[in-house]
Amino acid sequence: MSKFKNLFYKWNNLEKCPKCKSTKTITTNTYYEEHWQVEYDIVCENCNSKINHFAYGYLDEPNTKLEYIKWLWDGYYLDSILGKIKRNLHILFY
Repeated sequence: MSKFKNLFYKWNNLEKCPKCKSTKTITTNTYYEEHWQVEYDIVCENCNSKINHFAYGYLDEPNTKLEYIKWLWDGYYLDSILGKIKRNLHILFY
């Protein structure tokens, strides 16, 4: 069962660069409060495109495929139903 679980976690991870498909990331624009890292950008190491933003314990966008699909359908992304279906298929087979 652990092999299946590892495959699922690897498939479900969204921390890939949308441009170059690299999984290597770095953090930039780091902000500290009282020696705690509270805000930063997650950026692709190869092409420097922004992947996500972390601030005060939360990410701007979900970091797994299933959370992202739920986020789309909960109304956070304003688009037509056809647009949401197209975006879901892109996420699932990304």
